Amino acid sequence: MKKIFCVWMVFVLAFAMISTAPLAAEAAMYTPEEPIYAESYMLINLADNAHPVVAEKNSTERLYPASLTKIVTAMVVLENVNDLNQTAVMSQAAFDESVGRGAQVAGIAVGEGNTIDELLQLTLVYSACDACEVLAEFAGGTHENFVAMMNNWAQSVGCTDTHFANPSGLHEDNHYSTAADMAKITLAALNNDNFVRYATALKCNYHGSTFYNTNFMLNPNLGAYYYEWARGIKTGSTSEAGTCVITEATKDDQSYLAIVMKSPQQVNYQGQTLKGSFVDAKNLFNWTFTNLHYQTILSPNEIISEIAVRNARKVQSVPLMAESEIKTTVPADFDKSALTIRLPDEGYTAEAPLKAGEHILTAEIVYQGQVLTSVDLAAAQDVKLSIMKKAGNILKTFFSFTAVKIILAVMLIFFIICIILRRRKIKKLKARRAMAQERKMYFSNDDWTNYNG
Repeated sequence: MKKIFCVWMVFVLAFAMISTAPLAAEAAMYTPEEPIYAESYMLINLADNAHPVVAEKNSTERLYPASLTKIVTAMVVLENVNDLNQTAVMSQAAFDESVGRGAQVAGIAVGEGNTIDELLQLTLVYSACDACEVLAEFAGGTHENFVAMMNNWAQSVGCTDTHFANPSGLHEDNHYSTAADMAKITLAALNNDNFVRYATALKCNYHGSTFYNTNFMLNPNLGAYYYEWARGIKTGSTSEAGTCVITEATKDDQSYLAIVMKSPQQVNYQGQTLKGSFVDAKNLFNWTFTNLHYQTILSPNEIISEIAVRNARKVQSVPLMAESEIKTTVPADFDKSALTIRLPDEGYTAEAPLKAGEHILTAEIVYQGQVLTSVDLAAAQDVKLSIMKKAGNILKTFFSFTAVKIILAVMLIFFIICIILRRRKIKKLKARRAMAQERKMYFSNDDWTNYNG
């Protein structure tokens, strides 16, 4: 019986330890008020190490990346060539793949040698397809092998809907990507110092000529396009891809990455005919810097909520505090007093004992009906355990189960039946004894002995 009772109590205690799972984190999304002409775009907060997306449109739609492809070309070269002063020579095959297809080129002749450093500048600053093909042959051995390396690299950084067919981005039906994948590619590339140096340069020199960055937003001489806070990164344009640009902008302590794909070749904007991708990127940045702000909304150890606590000695609830600083993108007119904390379960309760600073749960931070981000919450004070309350609640919980109730009901019925049967047995036994006593009264001892014999 003792063994059965021990097993029963272990089961009850194990059940009592089950808790509610925390929520998954979410990030706030906003809709630009400025006109955006692109088929697809993403705007990413670079100041936040988690790189949350603050605005997007059709970011998983498969589109042609055009020369945005060259970001991957440069990264494969940078990760496979150690000495950037090595010389690579233009072959006839590389010439045919670039100059022979009418692509934008720097004018590299067959048999001409240039350093990897020079070729990377031409690739990322001027978007020269001939430089691209020379790099591909040098780093990959063959055009085909290098393309395979590009696809492998894209997969390694998390791309799930991208396939490259050439290193320059010239149109092919099976050469595609998405804004979401191009964001992964760019974020990985920005971790490489050499890539950043090439991709953010305003110009480069080749054979005595100056080649300016194809991102017009970097050039102060191109007034309508110039954006003083922009930096890099890559442009692309074909009739099938439209105009594309990936660029970042930093103003004050705000920093964002814009990925714009399939914007019109030309748009009429504010009385001017301009390339759509640059208008879109500029509008995204202007809208963001004007209407959004990346800031601290909760400080470490700031008490922001409280929850009920079970089995606690002398208290019924425990205050909750933020485990760490919470920074996120909020509207420029953000009012902290309007923040609310949404728990994973409205009826969630903590379980004593608790230590100050002990993680309790993850909750959502909500502002004006929109989830901004998540916050890890900890107990703000110690809470001691009441053993009597614990035992009482465990038994109460255990006996609330339907199965337990059924078992107890069956046991009760069985017990009642046993009592009834026992009473009947006792009643019969008493009757027999009474009858025997009555008979004994009518006989002598000898007669009674003979009677029973």
